[in-house]
Amino acid sequence: MESVRCNLCGGNDAPVLFRKRDGLKIGGEEFSVAECRRCGLLYLNPRPGPEEIARFYPDHYSWKKDLEGSSSLTRLVRGMEKRYRYHLLAGEVAKVIR
Repeated sequence: MESVRCNLCGGNDAPVLFRKRDGLKIGGEEFSVAECRRCGLLYLNPRPGPEEIARFYPDHYSWKKDLEGSSSLTRLVRGMEKRYRYHLLAGEVAKVIR
């Protein structure tokens, strides 16, 4: 795992809001979601490094490259992805909304 600055503004002041176990049950790690105090971005910190991240993606993970940005299939997949992320984090985000 590597500690990182905010990807949006470069800030380095981001307290942990909550921790969440790997929802896909790939490793069993607990991930920390931090919120940048400068811009409000939520991100993993620390996050898996380049060598570790491959464990979380299958070799055939390439649908984004293969789909046109405006196709109905792309919109469907992105919508499903958004709902899935919301489902995974809904209970945690509700705890930190002010």
